[in-house]
Amino acid sequence: RALTQTQVTAANGSSSIVYTTANVDAFKESISYNTIGLYEAREQLMDVAAKSVSSNSDDAVKKALVDLTQSEILRQLKETPNDVRYYVLAGAFLQNIGDYKNASTLLITAEQLSPEKQSLLFALGSNYFALKQFPEALATFKKAYELDTTFTEAKNLYALVALYVGQEKVTNDLLGPGPIVDPRFLSAYKETKHYDLMIAYLEKDAANKPTDFQARV
Repeated sequence: RALTQTQVTAANGSSSIVYTTANVDAFKESISYNTIGLYEAREQLMDVAAKSVSSNSDDAVKKALVDLTQSEILRQLKETPNDVRYYVLAGAFLQNIGDYKNASTLLITAEQLSPEKQSLLFALGSNYFALKQFPEALATFKKAYELDTTFTEAKNLYALVALYVGQEKVTNDLLGPGPIVDPRFLSAYKETKHYDLMIAYLEKDAANKPTDFQARV
């Protein structure tokens, strides 16, 4: 019952999924049993609460699901204070609802517990980036890259954030002078006022898509 979704149809015929007080009550009941499935129930609660925030559910229901999730996160971490996986899951939940500041606290703790977990560093670096803490993001992505220099995405993220903080030499040493045809770099060129690279990017992108009229406009 906790995972049940209600489909509603608007006047224009479009449909959407909503959650109701029944979902909140069902999760509370499931958690109250305190069985071996409690950990999984809390994970499912995080998933539903995150989805509810972007749904057409009533605001009171969204708040109830988020509040219950945050309460259960604290309880779970008190019960299993060294569970790196749960710190990451909880951090991802907070990111999904836009609470990057508190997500940082959890992800930093996770890194302290498992400092060489690359996927964790990606999550932490992305969180720093969302908070516009670019030096911290750069240091984190650099560490992730150094754990495995053959991993292309690790290299790209390190190079991308280096561009944001004005360390173009790092970007060029990693990926060449550019433009790097990746939408993330197009945004970076615009944000950092590298208009020459931005124009070169668009020209190169258009050349790679000769039949795509939109790319050539």
